[in-house]
Amino acid sequence: MTKIRSILGYLWAMLATPIVILSLATSDNLGRLLVKSTGIKIAPFFTGGEIACTIDHGTYKTHIHESVTFGIIKNMGESSIQVYFEPAAALPEIIREELDLPDVSSGKFFIILDTRTGNVEYENKPDTVTDFKASKFKNGWAVRIKIEVRNQKTEAR
Repeated sequence: MTKIRSILGYLWAMLATPIVILSLATSDNLGRLLVKSTGIKIAPFFTGGEIACTIDHGTYKTHIHESVTFGIIKNMGESSIQVYFEPAAALPEIIREELDLPDVSSGKFFIILDTRTGNVEYENKPDTVTDFKASKFKNGWAVRIKIEVRNQKTEAR
């Protein structure tokens, strides 16, 4: 009798294990709840960081994220700011957005995003801005702007 019970127990474990794994893998809400309960967060380098301000243009919103620095232990001399364009209905073909970023000392500049091709151009680009990268998402466009952080001591010399 004990042998039959142990066989049934092992059989139950073998059948239950894939069912539990499949239910966890297919349930988005349960998976998100489990991850949220651990306190683990996705690094701001990948998400663009917290939203610093939102500008409502009527047909779309512009979300400007806080600056995210590169480097695990110390600042590596670069940071990035993500600008996300979220449509209310549809994005215009050309978006021209004025930016006054806190990490850029030389004032305001404009980024121009062509939503048909993904090309990014600029007007009055400061010399501390080194790169633009546009990415298309399911509901919007994001432009990541790389900024070279200059040391105040080196600039004074």
